[in-house]
Amino acid sequence: MSAAPRYREYRCPCAASVVALTGEGRQRAEIVNISSTGARLSGAEGLAEGATLRLEVMAGMEPLKAEVRWVRGALAGLRFARPLGPEMIARLRGVAGAPPARPWSRLAVGARTWR
Repeated sequence: MSAAPRYREYRCPCAASVVALTGEGRQRAEIVNISSTGARLSGAEGLAEGATLRLEVMAGMEPLKAEVRWVRGALAGLRFARPLGPEMIARLRGVAGAPPARPWSRLAVGARTWR
């Protein structure tokens, strides 16, 4: 019997500068892609699979809690403790007020209007 296919939510490209708070201290990093359940982090060093961290993403906002799922060099996959809503994803992507892009949407392919 074959294993059930793994579902992974579409990850939107992102370039959000964050501060990663770990047991060893604070360091700057960047979220390079994001979904409601997780993100790929670039630039953080010394992370280990299974570790928990907090991400300071915006002034005045409570840090996001996440678990490190994998590490490959300077890249790490994160799973958020709580799923993010579409508004938060849009804010992190710098497109506040816009719905998150989907690979099949008119926003993703660059169309401005439907005629």
